[in-house]
Amino acid sequence: MSSVMLDSAGIGQSVRRKEDIRLLTGKGSYSDDLNLPGQAFAIFVRSPHAHARIRRIDTGAARAVPGVLAVLTGHDLRADGLRPLPHQPLSLHPAELRLANRDGTPIFAAPHYPLASDRVRYVGEAAAVVIAQSVAAAKDGAEQVEIDYEALPAVIDTVAAAEPGAPRVWDEAGTNVCLDADAGEREATEAAFARAAHVVRFKTRINRVTGVTMEPRAAVAEYDAAERRYTLHAGSGGAVRLKDDLATVLNVPATRVRAVMRDIGGNFGTRGMIYPEFCVVAWAAQRVGRPVKWTCERHEAFLADYQARDLAVDAELALDAQGAFLAMRGSNISNVGAYPTNFGPLQKGVEIMSSIYRMPCAFFRARAVLSNTSPTRPYRSSGRPEVMYVMERLIDLAARERGFDRLELRRRNLLSQAELPYTNPFGMVYDSGDYHSVMAKALELGDWAGFPARREQARRHGMVRGIGVANYVDTATGVPRERAEITVHPHGRVSVVVGTVSNGQGHETSFAQLVTEWLGVPLEQVDIIAGDTDIVKVGGGTHSGRGMRLISIVVFNASRQILDKGKRIAARLLESDPSQVTFAAGCFTVAGASRAVGLFEVAAAAERLADLPEDLRGPLAAYSDETVKEASFPYGAHVCEVEIDPRLGSVAVVRYAAVDDAGRAVNPMIVHGQTHGGIVQGVGQALYEHCYYDPQSGQLLAGSFMDYAMPRADQFPFFATHISEVPSTTHPLGLRPAGEGGTTAALAAVVNAIVDALAEFGVRHVEMPCTSERVWRAIRDAGAARAGAQAPPATGAVKKASRPPSG
Repeated sequence: MSSVMLDSAGIGQSVRRKEDIRLLTGKGSYSDDLNLPGQAFAIFVRSPHAHARIRRIDTGAARAVPGVLAVLTGHDLRADGLRPLPHQPLSLHPAELRLANRDGTPIFAAPHYPLASDRVRYVGEAAAVVIAQSVAAAKDGAEQVEIDYEALPAVIDTVAAAEPGAPRVWDEAGTNVCLDADAGEREATEAAFARAAHVVRFKTRINRVTGVTMEPRAAVAEYDAAERRYTLHAGSGGAVRLKDDLATVLNVPATRVRAVMRDIGGNFGTRGMIYPEFCVVAWAAQRVGRPVKWTCERHEAFLADYQARDLAVDAELALDAQGAFLAMRGSNISNVGAYPTNFGPLQKGVEIMSSIYRMPCAFFRARAVLSNTSPTRPYRSSGRPEVMYVMERLIDLAARERGFDRLELRRRNLLSQAELPYTNPFGMVYDSGDYHSVMAKALELGDWAGFPARREQARRHGMVRGIGVANYVDTATGVPRERAEITVHPHGRVSVVVGTVSNGQGHETSFAQLVTEWLGVPLEQVDIIAGDTDIVKVGGGTHSGRGMRLISIVVFNASRQILDKGKRIAARLLESDPSQVTFAAGCFTVAGASRAVGLFEVAAAAERLADLPEDLRGPLAAYSDETVKEASFPYGAHVCEVEIDPRLGSVAVVRYAAVDDAGRAVNPMIVHGQTHGGIVQGVGQALYEHCYYDPQSGQLLAGSFMDYAMPRADQFPFFATHISEVPSTTHPLGLRPAGEGGTTAALAAVVNAIVDALAEFGVRHVEMPCTSERVWRAIRDAGAARAGAQAPPATGAVKKASRPPSG
């Protein structure tokens, strides 16, 4: 292949995803596609109660159903010595803000067993599993399992769960508040508020959502009795962590567990860690002596998949007379559900509450509360969309209520390039960027200047239009260790073993582009291997924007080692000194000489020539194993324009522009695609999605696509997206993550646009999801207030002074 062709597939090129042909023609291999000889099937018996004591489980009738092989309960599981799921609630990345209980007590860690044995703590929690020769037999058996429950008081609401008198999810904890931490400087913040000319307060509830991955979860497990070894085939965020966590639950050495994953139809964080069902099928395979398969049905997914968001915020922003930000303060309460699996959204959110604005000081109380709902964990951009939403709503409220121009207010307070690196009030150090330029570019793409004419045209048709802008910063950390092993094979292929699996991001293409760039190998000759722990030794998996950010470092380092070895071997073949050998376009050459040897010829020589130095003999291979302790801070700006029918309250997104800084885009087309998908997920939460639990019964009332509204392609315009490339100073290659920015600013951009459209009616805020009913009621209630009727208290109100939020 010529150098021109190679260059067209390297870093910075919009190469078409090579995996798409396989996936779009039905040749993908997902978890449910795997079937093993003699496999049995699992069906779970789930709790119909939000909170109940299990008095007795009678499995006799179920075991008598034809085809049923076993009925297993939580007591059986514990009797066999299985352990709880090994949750790691707080990020241990060295760059993250440390959260600890303000009173010094340990953080409560609830034991999360794969099957409940004494109590169930949310609707859908598994209490038993039926293993049978067919799915139908397993379902018949599950219907015959009799469980005697004693219903107990439940608590669903986030703020209510934090109250001292709330029903306790765990008696052992003494309170539902399992984490109560302070972040920032209280005294400096109080002093700043005391001298403020303006104070704006905003109280909001960020709605709970779930990942709704295209591929529902599935798992097939087998047990080799001779080797005493478990193999689990299941999609997750990463094979290595899945293996280690499963070994912990099964209470066996990690060497006795293998995790295998092929194609994975979506993750977004909610399937980023082990699930109870995965542990149960592996254990059941050992119990019944044959492979066991479980495939989640969509109604089960709504009940039992990890959920996300669900944050209650009470925040204030202090400004001087000219609109300069002086301080912010508030309270964030994260609803972690029945089991505290992950405090990451709370932790990652509060550490960047001030966004990319100049904020001299800040103080927040950060709490995590237990409730009788499905556990929550990180979901695309984990915690950051929520806090960006709060910051951007505060700015718009301050602008509208005190007469500032909302764009000029942002420009006045945005950090300049000269101020970077900048330490925010919570200790996070923003490395580099051009925040003013990305906002200016977003306003240009969104045609902010032309909006008044479009608004007037909409009015002539009885519609109202609004436009909103939102800036954002994201924090990318995650598991800091990653490894790459590269082997150049004489037959013309390069294998790259990494510990980060693709969940749909296009790794087979973008990771291969790195190899094309540095080893000059055609893209189609690069094989990315990531999902089998018998091959993959180390890897943190896909989460927190760590994929390309860390893989690029280890692939670069391993590629350099390959070339260093290759030059020494090529020098032997070319009868030259290694210092005279150069490499370009897949070939080693000597300056002034006409002869060249290709990379694969060198690999063949390494295996053929017995008299090479020992460190050069054998496969032409190298590895890099790195621990990256620095965080990364992607940033950007989005502009959303909506049109609303005031008679119906219906909202249509009619224009959307986004500018996201990726530092250096490896594959711009994939980055644009990630941004498009992220925008849709953010808009989906802003307008439609809500995991709604009945506050009295704890029943999930959004348990199917009939009740959980999803965004659809025909509801959106084509997005105008642009990639900014200001190199990151904390990454050796200048890269920043680019997979989450589309979501991070979307909540704020959409709601700011909606409120702008409704401002003429006197509407100050609409809570998410901004359904047509909520928008219609906001217009009606604002009209009643104008007419002199008693209006409900506004969620955003500006005043000279106020009492600080709780805490």
